[in-house]
Amino acid sequence: MTPATPLLILFIPFLLFFPACTDANTDDSSAAPVFISNEKPYKHIIQETVIIDSQEYIIPASWQGQRLGVKALTKPPLVQVPPEFVKDGGTIYLLPEACEAFKTMAEEAKQNDIAITIDSGYRSAWYQKKIYKRLMEKGKSFEEVARYVAPPGYSEHMLGLAVDFHPSDWRFVDSPVYPWLKKHAEGFGFSETYPESSPDNKPWEPSHWRYHSPSPLISE
Repeated sequence: MTPATPLLILFIPFLLFFPACTDANTDDSSAAPVFISNEKPYKHIIQETVIIDSQEYIIPASWQGQRLGVKALTKPPLVQVPPEFVKDGGTIYLLPEACEAFKTMAEEAKQNDIAITIDSGYRSAWYQKKIYKRLMEKGKSFEEVARYVAPPGYSEHMLGLAVDFHPSDWRFVDSPVYPWLKKHAEGFGFSETYPESSPDNKPWEPSHWRYHSPSPLISE
């Protein structure tokens, strides 16, 4: 045996305990499978609420995330809509640009023998609470009212740009005003906020329309 032989014998046991390295790209079908969890990290969801007469109510899911960051408006900048275009000559206010656009549209409709009147214009969040309180005192729950009336703080009427045409219920669909608006209102800057095929599944509200304009008074 040559002098190098003992060194070779001592080196062989180390080969038995340390397997050879493999290429990182080699497919090892015998490797244990790796399981990846499909569970998403827990995310805390803060529910929006509103207080009416010291009672807190959870905003329905259909309205969550749609609260309007608008402060109560005053006169000015609000201006009165001409009584001839208001049901029973009542007092209704809008922002100047919306009021002017509405008057122009109403005059145009009048020339086509279409009599346009509105039931509602600007409403503050405080007034919206009064509507809820009145309906709830008649036996309706908060959730029932929220199906067809925007919760306080969520109504476009706060913007001073929205109107409810008369009659502000399902009868409006059958009035001559509705098809006229569907055909001409866009040309005056008005659009139906809650159409029959609303993408966010809001109830159809054919009488509710809004004037769209980049007013510096509005922060949505």
